[in-house]
Amino acid sequence: MSGYDHSQVQLPDPESEQEPEGRSFADRQQLKIHEILACGSGWTPAEQWVVKWQFRLLGDFGMALAAAIARADDENLERLRLGFPVEVTGLLAWRNDPRSHLVQRLRAAGLEI
Repeated sequence: MSGYDHSQVQLPDPESEQEPEGRSFADRQQLKIHEILACGSGWTPAEQWVVKWQFRLLGDFGMALAAAIARADDENLERLRLGFPVEVTGLLAWRNDPRSHLVQRLRAAGLEI
C-alpha cells in the first residue's frame, strides 16, 4: 500500500462523548472516514485506499497513481499491479461497477459517495 500515513489527518475523536447537536456534515463524514481507516476496522487495505482516494487524502503521488491506474491499458495495468497491488485492486473494485459491493458497503457505513 502507498506510504500515506492517515494518522496525520486531523479528524474528530470517535471515542469522544455523544455527538453534539448541530455537528456539520463534514464532521460526520470525517468521523466515518476515521472509523474506516482505523486498524482492525474490518475494511481491506484496498477498500481503505479507495476511501483515501475518494476523499483526497492520498497526496500528490497517490492521486497521480490513481489517475495512472484509471488510464492504463491492460498491459500497463498489469505492470502497475506488480508495484501497487493494493491500489490497483481497490481502484478496479470501484471502477468496474459503480453500484458494486464496495460502493454499497461505503454507503451503508454512512459515507456520501
